Amino acid sequence: MAQQRLWVALLVILLLKSKPTESNKYVVGGNEGWTYGVHSWPNGKVFHHNNVLVFNYQAGIHNVVRVNRHEYENCQPNPNSKTHDSGHDQLRLKRGMNYFICSLPGHCNLGGMNIAINAH
Repeated sequence: MAQQRLWVALLVILLLKSKPTESNKYVVGGNEGWTYGVHSWPNGKVFHHNNVLVFNYQAGIHNVVRVNRHEYENCQPNPNSKTHDSGHDQLRLKRGMNYFICSLPGHCNLGGMNIAINAH
């Protein structure tokens, strides 16, 4: 009987400490969407791996490219990087640093269309 209570108590503790696997969605830039000056949008927010970023923008005007740190700092994606250009792209965060830019000329380096997010 004591062993059974121990198992129940252990199970309750594990359930209380576990985090839900459902991912949260975040609309990048809020109501403004993925646009110029969005660089500081992640400030003050806490992100976790598997959260989904929703990039809303006018198709044909902007795009979204997941890049590495070097590409982010230089606002220059690898030519083989996948470019998302639907106007409503949803990208899942990986654990660690995640970098995204708009690869159209001037949008990243002059327009601030780049974000860096650390997902826990």
